[in-house]
Parts: sequence; C-alpha cells; structure tokens
Amino acid sequence: MIITDTLEVRIPTLLAADASTLAPAALALNVSLVTAAFTPGRSTRYADLTKAAGAGLEPKSPAVGAQLMGFDPSRNAWKVILKEPAGGWNWLATALEDPVETVYGYVVSDNDNSDTYGSDVLEDGPVLVNAIGVIVSVGEIAVWIPAGLITGEEPSEQAP
Repeated sequence: MIITDTLEVRIPTLLAADASTLAPAALALNVSLVTAAFTPGRSTRYADLTKAAGAGLEPKSPAVGAQLMGFDPSRNAWKVILKEPAGGWNWLATALEDPVETVYGYVVSDNDNSDTYGSDVLEDGPVLVNAIGVIVSVGEIAVWIPAGLITGEEPSEQAP
C-alpha cells in the first residue's frame, strides 16, 4: 500500500505528543552540553559522552507535554521542535572549571539519562568557556522527518 499524506502526517504528530519519548507529562527531557569532540550518530549514547560540569552549564529541559510540530516546505520535511526553556537554548558560564571546558555540542536524553534521543555538534563550531560570562548557544533543537520517508511500499531485497 502506498500511504497518503493523511497517514504520513500522523508520524510527526504522534512523535511530538509521545509521552514516552519527546513529550513526557511530568519528568522533562535533559539537554546536556558535551565537552569532548564527538560525531553524532544513531548509536551515540549519553553515557559515552563527556558532559559539561561548569556552573551555569547544567542540563536544561524543554517544557513538558506535546512539543511543536509542523511542515517546512523549503526542506520538504516534517519538523518536531523541542520547546525552548526560559532564556532559550543558551547557557551562561557563571564560574570557571579547572581545566577550562570546550563545548562541542549537546545531547538530548530522558530525565534519568537512560535513553538517548539525539545529539548534534554546535553549528558554529566548539566554544571555549574560558571566562565567566561566556555564552554557549545551541539554537533550535529539532527532529527532521523527510516527507515520503515512509512510503508503505514493500522494501526491495538487498543483494548478499
């Protein structure tokens, strides 16, 4: 069966409101800064990353409940956006660590960090937190789902 857009739109809609992953009703997600170089990927896990320890660089959380969801026609993709906390996805160093930390990216996990939902590197490159008042900005945190990703067609056989 070839699915219609009616069924396709349900996928990001369900993800944006899924209480067991991105939209918990009570215990919010964690967005933690990562302080060692890494390559984001499907197998990236919270436990394998080095997280920021400096004052002001603690994990932040989006609002609980359904996250934002919409379609971006310029990219022909559905988008689930984590709601920004007060002050946005910006961290302000309020003390210095010894040694000084460099922030390379972020990781999104559930409240107790047992499930990792995604990660990314900072768009403008690593940020050296070498003074009180240094700001680390992540920008928008979103899950992209390309339109037509799920077709309903039977997968073709792969050659051995």
